[in-house]
Amino acid sequence: MRLRIKKRMGLPRMYFHVMNRGARKVGIYASEEDRYVFFSLLDRFATKHQVPFISWCLVGNHFHFEPDSEGTPLSRMMHDLESTYARYFNRKHDTKGCLFESRFLSLRVPDLDGLAYVSRYIHLNARDLGATPDGYGWSSCRSYLGMAPVPTWLNPKPIWDHLIEDGWGDTGPEAYRAYLDDAPPPRPKATFSLDQVDDFFIEFIRFLEERTVERLAALAEDATGILPQAVTAWAAVRIHKIPVRLVAGYFGYTNEGTVRNVICDLQKRLDASPALAPRLLEGRRGLARAPKMTKTPG
Repeated sequence: MRLRIKKRMGLPRMYFHVMNRGARKVGIYASEEDRYVFFSLLDRFATKHQVPFISWCLVGNHFHFEPDSEGTPLSRMMHDLESTYARYFNRKHDTKGCLFESRFLSLRVPDLDGLAYVSRYIHLNARDLGATPDGYGWSSCRSYLGMAPVPTWLNPKPIWDHLIEDGWGDTGPEAYRAYLDDAPPPRPKATFSLDQVDDFFIEFIRFLEERTVERLAALAEDATGILPQAVTAWAAVRIHKIPVRLVAGYFGYTNEGTVRNVICDLQKRLDASPALAPRLLEGRRGLARAPKMTKTPG
């Protein structure tokens, strides 16, 4: 097991988006009691290893965490959490074998815009269970909104302060409520990706598409003839470094070359109108106001 977590050892302190799911996509919580046990272990090991969390959510067959940590304590915390919970689950439900699909996945979150976006994405997972984010008890959302206590290892302040500074509200809970309500409506999950990181990026393409439609409407005649699909693909690949294959799959293109051609055609239009690209990217609702994610080692 030490070999499995070694690659993250020694990473400097940073924000992460951490996720894992059940082997063969099976549920990892069979009851509310299981969720309570998992949360209790999370509380225990986050405190033991001194890993602060920005946000968290337990879903049916997976979980999402947003820790603010160095790689070594994070790896040790996750090892303790997953191994202890797996032993509990197998013993209680008389099962054997691996409970989790693999070692946990992690993405580096580079800035506060990304931190806020990932937090909202995590909390919106409640919608997949037919619940509202503020009505779901197994996430940090209610703590963000002032509806539940804030555990000692949970720190919403960086996001609260960032959203207040960005004009979303006068208090942390008020600003986060406005930011949460501003999220795009839920859409059907993509079926062409089985990877959790890919699924996250696909959800982000949806977010970019919603914002693109708004930006083009605001530009009116200056954006005549520009298709939202082209701008979304351009922003996803050129600005946010999302793999071309995911953009192709999302829009139903037959191959990646089609995406590259669409992006090149739009780039020529933007090069001919130098003031247009900044107007698409900048401002509170600009296409650049979102995270640029990178995988962490291991």
